[in-house]
Parts: sequence; structure tokens; C-alpha cells
Amino acid sequence: MSSNIVIADTTPLSYFLHGGFFSLLQALLAGRLMISRTGHTEVASFPPLAHEVKRAVEHGWLQVCEPAPAELALAAQFLAAGLDPGESEALAVAQTRRWILACDERAARRLAEAQRSGHLSPAEADTALNRMRQASQRLPPYTYEEFRRLIESTPERAVWLRRL
Repeated sequence: MSSNIVIADTTPLSYFLHGGFFSLLQALLAGRLMISRTGHTEVASFPPLAHEVKRAVEHGWLQVCEPAPAELALAAQFLAAGLDPGESEALAVAQTRRWILACDERAARRLAEAQRSGHLSPAEADTALNRMRQASQRLPPYTYEEFRRLIESTPERAVWLRRL
């Protein structure tokens, strides 16, 4: 399958919901955003997120991915190494199918990409980051501008960010 498909763990979806920009995922990734079967099951434990994920799946812009047996076997290895079940399954699928994996720390980078592409202003990105922090999301203590300066201060980081 295409390498521009994104499979998300539960946490980045929660970041966007708590940041007030869940609909931005639809604008950026409609038809290319997946959640693993296990991740989809885990979402049920988080009522506000469960509601939004259910709607997204019903509208078809978020799809539930059924892992192949080999992917489940690989996910079991990741699980044994200490990852949680949803993250393990998403990582196994991403690795096998060469998809992009969206997990915990990538939420801030997605906001940066949204701002760079014109979907969000720096102020909107800062507002979203603050909402995520208030919801006890694990994020670095950066505003969008501080984050951008940090990334751009090292050429390797800037190249790495552009590849996301």
C-alpha cells in the first residue's frame, strides 16, 4: 500500500480532540488515516474520543485496519517489549505496510505541519498545545515558535521534520 497512509495510536487522536482540532485530522488525512483494530477497541474507554472516532469511522475519513496474522505476530513481539497493545499493533502494521505511524510525541509535529501548510496560525497551534497540556497530555513545554526554532536550530532536525 501507499507510504502516505497514516496509522494512529489512540494518544494522537486524543491530543487533537483535547486541542480542539479533531476535525483538522479530516482536513489533512481524510481517507488516509487508519486506526488499528485494537486501538479502535481501546478508544471505547475514552467517551469523548470514542464518540468522535465513531463519527469519523461512520463518515469514512478514518478507517479501522484489520492486521494480518504476520502483523499480529510482530505486534506480540512489541507487546512483549513493553509497548501497549494498541501501539504495538499500529507499529507492526506501519512497519509491515510501510505506513506512517502517528504515536504520542508526533502530535506536536502534526500541529507544526498544519501551521506550515496554512491550516493553523502559530497562535492557533499554541492554543491547541495549551489545551492539550491542560488535558494532561504529555507534550514538551514549547510554544509553536519555540518548537520551530528548536527544530530549525539543528540542520538534521530540520531535514527530519520536513520528511514528516
